[in-house]
Amino acid sequence: MPAGPAVWGPAGYRLGQDQAEWNRRAQEAYGKYGALLRRTDAITDQAARDEIKAWLGRNDVPGAPAERYKAVSDAIEAGAGWNALSQKRVADLEDTVRDFEAKVKDAESRYGNLNSEKAPVPTAIPGGGLTPTGFALGVVAVLALIVVPLVIE
Repeated sequence: MPAGPAVWGPAGYRLGQDQAEWNRRAQEAYGKYGALLRRTDAITDQAARDEIKAWLGRNDVPGAPAERYKAVSDAIEAGAGWNALSQKRVADLEDTVRDFEAKVKDAESRYGNLNSEKAPVPTAIPGGGLTPTGFALGVVAVLALIVVPLVIE
């Protein structure tokens, strides 16, 4: 939390904070959540993507990360003022975004991101075939089995 003489209340909000500040915080958390959703869709491992999306849950389940996002996005769209309840919703979404970002960063570091130059390169031909290198080594081995006995005779 920023330093200064402000008095901090529960859930990380500053007592007496103005409406413009709450709107900025809501917009920032809303934008980060959307960006994290796009990053999740680009994680190379399907199981990791599914695990993160399962954690997000549904937007009609109270307390689920997706519901926290929806509550703030609905308030933004409605142009509602930021009373104590909506301020708590913004703070909850900020907490969710921090956890969401940690999950996405972990999955990206382990599996890579389809939009990144560092994405893992598949080692097998799609469909379960041999890699080109494996195929070439196999051909060399077979030829060696045929040619070596002929040379020895």
